[in-house]
Amino acid sequence: MNTIGSKAGDESGNGAATGTCFTAGPVAFTDTGKALIEVIEVPSLSPVGGTQPWFIGLAVYRSELLPVTDFTHWAGLSNAPFNALAKQTAGKHSVAKNARENYGSSRRILVVQHRGGTGTQGEKVGLLVDDVSGHVSIEQSVMEMSGRDSIVQALHRQLDNAGGANEALLQLIKGAWLSNEPVFVVDLQQLFNMKSFTSVALPAQREEALH
Repeated sequence: MNTIGSKAGDESGNGAATGTCFTAGPVAFTDTGKALIEVIEVPSLSPVGGTQPWFIGLAVYRSELLPVTDFTHWAGLSNAPFNALAKQTAGKHSVAKNARENYGSSRRILVVQHRGGTGTQGEKVGLLVDDVSGHVSIEQSVMEMSGRDSIVQALHRQLDNAGGANEALLQLIKGAWLSNEPVFVVDLQQLFNMKSFTSVALPAQREEALH
């Protein structure tokens, strides 16, 4: 496992949270600094059958199984799920090498931890994003400066009709710098409370599991 950087408990000197800047599709984001604990390179991935197109599969992270989701596709920012490659290569040793060749070496996995999970560590998930570019200090004023209507309009301008961000993504966005190149502040901790994110099995598979 190749580690790019660690974020756990990272704060700036003035007490503001330090967010990690990343891109998903044509949109730039930063997290709120509450849930992201580490950024890693794309590891070997094991596809899981009967799952949503945006669910890539499982990786081994620090001796634990880490479920990995294609954040770009889940958020409605791309119509080309990474998981399509994973399904084509199911049964092979790894999809990581092919992933880097087909999608470029800039893609990264954000390791996100549920702070409210049971145990000392809490539940973890991995989010595949297109690029990670650095850190930024997030003042509380940024989280409050932009109204929802302005955020939605800016997001749709960034998409340029290439896709349609889903409502779940809009729920994650807590603020934004609305400049010529807007950056949207997302609370990744909320992913653990969203059925649209946690329900990775296809509907038919869920029904079978109930019988």
